Amino acid sequence: MTATVVWIVVIVIGIIALGVAESVRSGRLAKVPWDSVKTFAIGAGVLLITIVSSVLVVLWVVVVLLVEIWQPFLIVVGMMTGMGAMVLTFAKHRSMFYASAFATIAVVLLLLL
Repeated sequence: MTATVVWIVVIVIGIIALGVAESVRSGRLAKVPWDSVKTFAIGAGVLLITIVSSVLVVLWVVVVLLVEIWQPFLIVVGMMTGMGAMVLTFAKHRSMFYASAFATIAVVLLLLL
């Protein structure tokens, strides 16, 4: 994956270099004020930083959150949901059958996960 990123960067830099060389050869850069060139360069830099940071965020979510944290997080959410359901069942003074059913379901889910 690193090699792919390097090649993409090399290709983009090459295209930019060809564009600048063609602009210089044709004389289009002679008529452009430097303030607009500076503004364009700053905007391009901010855009590049935004694209790189968004790609890094997406990669972090896939690598860290989905692979490392997702399964324990899912277990904790299931446990909290089961506990909340059990507390609501006790608060409504329903039959003890519901509490034992929730406990059985929680144990089976923990064994499966």
